[in-house]
Amino acid sequence: MLQRSIGGGAAIHKAFRPSHPDVTAAARGAPRAAPNAGAALDAAAAGRPLFAQTERAGAPPGREETRTAMTDLAASLDVSLLHGCWELVSWTRTDAAGALSYPFSESARGRIIYHPSGLMSAFLMNPSWATEPDAPGHRFLSYSGRYVLKGDVVEHAVDLASDPKFVGIILRRRVAPEGGLVVLETLAAVGRTEREGSHRLVWRPAD
Repeated sequence: MLQRSIGGGAAIHKAFRPSHPDVTAAARGAPRAAPNAGAALDAAAAGRPLFAQTERAGAPPGREETRTAMTDLAASLDVSLLHGCWELVSWTRTDAAGALSYPFSESARGRIIYHPSGLMSAFLMNPSWATEPDAPGHRFLSYSGRYVLKGDVVEHAVDLASDPKFVGIILRRRVAPEGGLVVLETLAAVGRTEREGSHRLVWRPAD
């Protein structure tokens, strides 16, 4: 299990060190067992394809085999991966047509905290908020509530928010570890229709 203090990110990298026997066997060119969660995580963290080899030498992975490995990877995420305080690296929005934008500017700032007790809080800000608080436009967002990780999706049950429309809903974010970073991608809130476009927020461990 990953045990990481709020201030450190090195433990994340250590937790995903590629030491699983299946991955080691694949690196030596030996046949490996069917994909499992450990092998998928180790291969992903090391930047290697999930299927360096198949049981039939030289054969490409089948669609079902790939789907199984990705399902195992999602199911194997541990909630302790999220624990701690994270600083925003980038926030982008991709609309239904594929156009990219920056909701709170390219210099957006943010912080998200996941406490082991099951409580979380998030803050997002356009830097202009600090210097031009009376300027028009939506430039600050914060919310808090309880969270739970289901597979590779974290749910935020919001009970406090700067925007009243967030209160009482369950926000959903797909979790994707990338080295020492964590990427959260927005999904439709529980009970809501699928979103047109999505947001991608990249977080690093807070200093």
